[in-house]
Amino acid sequence: MSKEAGRGKTAFPERYGKRELSPLYREIPLKDTAYRLLRKYCTAMAHLYGIIPLKKAWEIIEAQNPKLISEEQFRAFAEVARHEEEFFILKDSELFEDGKRTTWLNWKIYDPILFYDDQTLLHALKAQEGKEYYIPHKDELLQYSDSGYVEETPAAVKLWEFLTDVLKLEEEQASVLFTNLLVHTRCLYVGIDEMVDTLMPGLLDTEKKMQIFLKVFHNFANNSRMQGNRGFTPMEMVEQNKAKGIPTELTLGPGIRKMLEDGSVTPKEMRQMIMELPEEQEDVKALLLLALDKVIREKNGALEQPRKVGRNAPCPCGSGKKYKRCCGR
Repeated sequence: MSKEAGRGKTAFPERYGKRELSPLYREIPLKDTAYRLLRKYCTAMAHLYGIIPLKKAWEIIEAQNPKLISEEQFRAFAEVARHEEEFFILKDSELFEDGKRTTWLNWKIYDPILFYDDQTLLHALKAQEGKEYYIPHKDELLQYSDSGYVEETPAAVKLWEFLTDVLKLEEEQASVLFTNLLVHTRCLYVGIDEMVDTLMPGLLDTEKKMQIFLKVFHNFANNSRMQGNRGFTPMEMVEQNKAKGIPTELTLGPGIRKMLEDGSVTPKEMRQMIMELPEEQEDVKALLLLALDKVIREKNGALEQPRKVGRNAPCPCGSGKKYKRCCGR
C-alpha cells in the first residue's frame, strides 16, 4: 500500500479525555495557560490547514508567542497531544505503509475530518503540494479552534441571507446548514450534487432557488479558506498567480459557448460540471466560474450597461476588498 490511509489501516494513538490529559501536561511541566493555548493552536491549525507539520506549527507559535515555551517543552507537549481527540498528531510511519521514520518535527497535525473516507486525506495531501501557508495574526488564527468559524465576508453574508431570506429557514436551522456547507467546502472533497442531496434534501425545490444557490455558493466557495490551499481562498490563489505572471483569466471556448447558447447545456449544468473539478484545481475552478458568469451576463445584455462602482466601494466580485484594490486596479 503506497500512500494509502484510512481508519482501518492506521494505528492511531489511544484517545484520552481532558481528565486524563491534564495531569500529563502538568508533568512536562507547563502552566495551565500554556498547554491550553498550545491545544487551541493545534485545534485551530487542524481546522484551517487540515495538515501541518509540527515544525511549521512550532514556527508559527514561536513567532506569535516569543519565549512561551522551549522547543523541548513543545516536543513533550506533542507526545502528550498525540492522545488528543480534537486533532491528530501522527507519524508518516503510522499512517502510510511506505512512510519513513522521521524526527518529531516532521510529525504532522491532522484534522480528524480528513479521515472521513479513504480518499479524502489523499486528496488533501495532493492539493497542498507546493503551496505556502496563510498565516493570520494570532487572534484571528485562534478563532479557527471553532470548526464553524468563518470570516464575515460579503460572500458569507450572501449565503446566510439566501438560507434565511430565500429558503426561509429559522436561525438555528440556517446556522447548522451554514456550518455544514462551510465544513464541506473547506475540508471535504465531494461534488456539489452530493452536497445538495446530503445537506439540502427538498430545500431547492424550484429551478430559481437552485440557480440562486449555485451562484451564491460558488461565490462563497471562491472566497472561503480552503485546507487544500493551506488556508488561502481560491481567489487569493488567483491573485498569487497574477503576481507570479501566471494567467488569471480563462475564456470558455466557442464549443462550450455554442452549447450554452443553443441550450444543449444549461448554465446550471455547466456550473455543476465546473464545481465537480478536483480540489487541487480550486484556482482554475474559480476562473472558470467567473468566465461562465461573464458569458451569462453577455447573453443577458448585462455588459452593455455596466454598473458604476465607487473606487472605495466593496468590489462587486465579492472578494471583500475595496474596488480600487481589486477589479478596479
